[in-house]
Amino acid sequence: MSAYDERLSMFEQPYVMPQLNANVQNQTFAMTADITKMYRQVLIDESQKSLQRIFWRESPQDELKTFELLTLTYGMAPALFLAIRTIRKLAEDERRSFPIGSKIALRDFYVDDLLTGASTLQEALEIKRQTTELLRKGGFELTKWSSNHVSLQDIEGLRKKEFELAVDHNSETRALGVIWNCELDVFKFISIGHHPPLEKPTKRSILSRIALVFDPLGWLGPSVIIAKLLMQELWRAKIDWDESISNELHTLWREYECKLQFLGNIEIPRKVIAFNENQGLEILEIHGFSYASQQAYGACIYVRSISSNGQFDSHLLCSKSRVAPLKTLSIPRLELCGALLLALLTKKVRQWTPFVANRIAEIQRLTNVEDWKHVSSQENPADPLSRGIMPDLLHKLELWWSELHLLRNNKPLSKNSNILNLNPFIDADGILRVGGRLRYANVSYNSLFICLSTKAVHIELAADLSTETFLNVFKRFISRRGRPTDIYSDNGLNFVGAKRELDELYDLFKNDVLKQKIIDYMTSEKIRWHFIPPRAPHMGGIWEAAIKSTKFHLKRIIGEASLRYDELSTLLAQVEAILNSRPLTPLSNDPNDLSALTPAHFLIECSIMTYPEPTIKELPTNRLSRWQSVEQLKQHFWHRWLKEYLHNCQARVKWNTTNDPIKVGQMVILQEDLPPLCWSLARVEEIFPSKDNIIRVVSVRTPKGIYKRPITKLCILPIE
Repeated sequence: MSAYDERLSMFEQPYVMPQLNANVQNQTFAMTADITKMYRQVLIDESQKSLQRIFWRESPQDELKTFELLTLTYGMAPALFLAIRTIRKLAEDERRSFPIGSKIALRDFYVDDLLTGASTLQEALEIKRQTTELLRKGGFELTKWSSNHVSLQDIEGLRKKEFELAVDHNSETRALGVIWNCELDVFKFISIGHHPPLEKPTKRSILSRIALVFDPLGWLGPSVIIAKLLMQELWRAKIDWDESISNELHTLWREYECKLQFLGNIEIPRKVIAFNENQGLEILEIHGFSYASQQAYGACIYVRSISSNGQFDSHLLCSKSRVAPLKTLSIPRLELCGALLLALLTKKVRQWTPFVANRIAEIQRLTNVEDWKHVSSQENPADPLSRGIMPDLLHKLELWWSELHLLRNNKPLSKNSNILNLNPFIDADGILRVGGRLRYANVSYNSLFICLSTKAVHIELAADLSTETFLNVFKRFISRRGRPTDIYSDNGLNFVGAKRELDELYDLFKNDVLKQKIIDYMTSEKIRWHFIPPRAPHMGGIWEAAIKSTKFHLKRIIGEASLRYDELSTLLAQVEAILNSRPLTPLSNDPNDLSALTPAHFLIECSIMTYPEPTIKELPTNRLSRWQSVEQLKQHFWHRWLKEYLHNCQARVKWNTTNDPIKVGQMVILQEDLPPLCWSLARVEEIFPSKDNIIRVVSVRTPKGIYKRPITKLCILPIE
């Protein structure tokens, strides 16, 4: 069936294997070879031969004859997979007989092309011998050996001084790719200067000409980015594919096109590691650089090798570049895009606006934050990727190719370096760090007051554990809630068995001078301070429960988030409002009154209300602003705390213990997913006992109507 028929074609349906490129830039000896007529050496299964039937006749006068092709046919979609699978199966079957050859066959073949290397000549010769004999076992002949060493070449390889690295088996692009000069051991690019200039450049023809520059590893990045920028200008001008371009763009293209021929003069050393283990290689480092301008951003990676005698050498490994989006972005954002490009390029290798946060999250996933350093624009080899350089000047750009001053220098910082003003030092892990203000940072504390009569809660944020700070906290409490007559608190000995983070709090309560200062102040205010007995925390159960209810959830919702003082103070005030909004008992016995008494009624003489906020607790944190993050923390606290509070109100008893049954007229809380500070209150209208006289279903009246609910979804008020 024709591939151009409207119906399905078998050529389009099978899976096509991805294409891969080999890399021998880190070996002293490099070799290439080719399997002769690889497809024709692979027989297909008897049941599949009918799928390769062809018509043939010697002349137009002869009758058509039907033939079946017995071997793989070039052009069939599964041919690539089947050929590679055959080689891999052969390598796996002969692994014991040819361990080295099997490894090479599995790793370094690109379909029928071999591209491999070795660090020593003996190793290279053994690779050649084992690989050749291994493939002969399967009927494959490995020929056309080319290498940078004469001993590894055959007759055809000696005749061919330059070998084109296969990057695509499409016959239309066979002339494209990277050329390896075996004699000079350098990579070169096929010059496109022999192509005649475009007489009437259009967007289509310009893109076609640019595509001739095949640069898989980004070695020509600074020149290629100019072409990308030109294409972006064509898109910005909204020019159709076959429409003539403007005179200004035409001039820019002509200047660039006439200099493309100089790319053929660029020679890149194949071996990027100057030393090997036999030559005293001691340290091998990978250094990445990124940069951005208003036009583009890019990233490049260099390999730095250090010998045992202190010699240094660095070479360009690869690069990537991107044009800046049509929507104008600030330089910091473009630099962030460049950093992400570098992180993706290395493969190894925190939350503000969504734009920044999404990229930072990806950068942190791919790299370690301590691996990132700053380098000035003048010494950053990625700078040409963002600005571009004409092809005729690229080969003279020493900063781009290998003469990287930063990587070749192994001297200490100059005494005139600006970093010395930052008080640098080497930490225990050998990392260079600078002094800062972190040692002056303080840990804040929460002071929780609870009324023993109304169960109202008051939370204050304390900057530290000093006497003055506590007295200021207490003065703020009195100013807003009034002066109490008695205060009860823990005794210092209750903190002896606490964790390390409570050591300061323990010292605070144990300090007799501090106690005396507080007692003197309380005496002047006519307030009696009571301490519970040592080692009796159960006697402070009422405030211990409040602390547990608050601290347990706060610790989990905040986690390792860094909150400013005002944000934490706001969050604590909202948590206080949630705790004081809980219903305690009905306000009246009127069955039509669905209002409940809350701790807030004793503080502000009414229930606490809040303005409506959209639900954002499921949104990713990196998409939220700072104040939205605080709102999200409040919603998370409400969601967690409400579940625990209602669960405690629904305390179950064992089957052999009778519990007070629910009664008509009782006020209950319905379990519903409501916003913070909103409670669904109802009155029991009717009960429905089961056959065993146990009530499991009731009818409740709410402001919206009467509904049947199981008692598992109801909570009786604590003081009902």
